[in-house]
Amino acid sequence: MSNGKKWQIFIVIKLGTADIYGLKASSLTTELLNKTTTMRPTILMAAAFAVAVNSCTKQSNNTSNNSSGNADVYLSGYRHNVTHNTSQAVYWKNGTEVTLSSGTYRSEPYGIAVSGTDVYLAGWEWPTGNANGSAVYWKNGVVHYLPQIGLSGIAVGITVSGSDIYVAGRDSTRAVYWKNGIPTFLTPYNHNAVAEEVKVVGTDIYVVGKEDQGGGSGWQAKYWKNGTAVTMPGGSYGMAIEISGTDVYVAGSANSSSGSIAQYWKNGSVVNLPGINAEVNDMVVSGSDVYVTGLTNLTHPVYWKNGTRYDLESNPIYTGAARGIAIAGSDVYIGGDRFNGTESIARIGRMV
Repeated sequence: MSNGKKWQIFIVIKLGTADIYGLKASSLTTELLNKTTTMRPTILMAAAFAVAVNSCTKQSNNTSNNSSGNADVYLSGYRHNVTHNTSQAVYWKNGTEVTLSSGTYRSEPYGIAVSGTDVYLAGWEWPTGNANGSAVYWKNGVVHYLPQIGLSGIAVGITVSGSDIYVAGRDSTRAVYWKNGIPTFLTPYNHNAVAEEVKVVGTDIYVVGKEDQGGGSGWQAKYWKNGTAVTMPGGSYGMAIEISGTDVYVAGSANSSSGSIAQYWKNGSVVNLPGINAEVNDMVVSGSDVYVTGLTNLTHPVYWKNGTRYDLESNPIYTGAARGIAIAGSDVYIGGDRFNGTESIARIGRMV
């Protein structure tokens, strides 16, 4: 979790039925999974994803009340462009790939949101000849550069509320969110920070992330509600946020002398999740159930439901992580990646 980004990855293809992450096909139906690609291990990162049901708006990984039998599954990610040796931004809808960039320079999308027939993605581009990357978002494949004060920027999370587009990320060293391209800075210049995700509930804007408090105190997990910071006790990294009624859930992790600890907080009260060297990537809340995705032992994909850990990989030769989670109706989708030493496979499964 050194960079804090919610990466979303490489290759997902059409529907099939096979084991995924070691789960039996009877408990997990493989949705988008077959194609592989050879990659450098240093860029093997995967992602959170969004689910859209019919023509109803489905943003980020919030729960939909519709049956997922008609769900459209969206994933954002990037593939390795062999010709130019770069990361190339793409997303997939039900396994069909949509290219967002030419591949002549580095571009990577992370967050994704769907509103009606419009598809939005947040990420960054590093055009050839530029010394630093730029925060961007795409709407229906068209890139939009977000204004930056600093030399570099990155966009990580995105959501849409009505006609307003909200993007969370970083401008130089500062955590920031943009509303329709207008930045609101959440942290001062002298604190390294990043905003990971943004959610809008009514007139309230929630942003989750992490901030280095300076003075050797290290990273601190927190969220901001309408610009006011709320610190998560004992937390180092804030990765995901969900609002359910009057309850605020934040998922992340904490550094410790024995390794990282996966956690989530409900209204500031911490729940430590089982696992050694565990990290969190995403979270969704459905009714009274809290689902969290991540990894243990730094390389082992898992998810937790209400604090109970479920391993998603039974074969010890594979490594990877569960990166994203979404719910459509009664179905739970988990996305992530698997790496066997030579090739990486992006995967998404639906538990039935």
